[in-house]
Amino acid sequence: MLKEIITKSLDDLQINNDNFVDKISFIKIYLSYEQNNGKQIIISFEKNYFDESCILVTFYENYIYKSKLSRKITLFGNIVDILHNLIINELNLYVTDLNIPYTFIINITNDIAKINDSSYFEFTKNQDNNTTYHNCPVCYNDYTMDNKIRLKCGHYICITCFIEIIKTKTYSCPCCRQIFI
Repeated sequence: MLKEIITKSLDDLQINNDNFVDKISFIKIYLSYEQNNGKQIIISFEKNYFDESCILVTFYENYIYKSKLSRKITLFGNIVDILHNLIINELNLYVTDLNIPYTFIINITNDIAKINDSSYFEFTKNQDNNTTYHNCPVCYNDYTMDNKIRLKCGHYICITCFIEIIKTKTYSCPCCRQIFI
């Protein structure tokens, strides 16, 4: 899901593997928790004094600047894979809670981000610092923001599968079996 968002955003900005090295400094990636828009990460790109590519990551809490860091990066590879890995890396550093799915709002732009133009994706940090993209654990279809339900245990399922579970009167989470009614 995140790779599709990145691909669409780059297409909208007319950035591809042939021209991204020249245009990377114009890209800004805005990330915020859906549950708390004031908690944000803004990723931008710049060259350092030695003409090396760097990622500049700025953190905000309650819309107020908290900290900033810069890291050298390589731009050798596919732009979608590069941006995907950089975003996941920053979220793994920023998100502290393990095994809790968070919905993030993302906007990749060369301008000021507008919340109405943003997309949503799910991110879960697990023990191995890997991420899990959320599909319904029952039917494996991708979630959209309109078709998922969070159960009391914190797991999500799609509305269609939720209705089927209710019809069968099972009332337990398909992931952990906790009763949700």
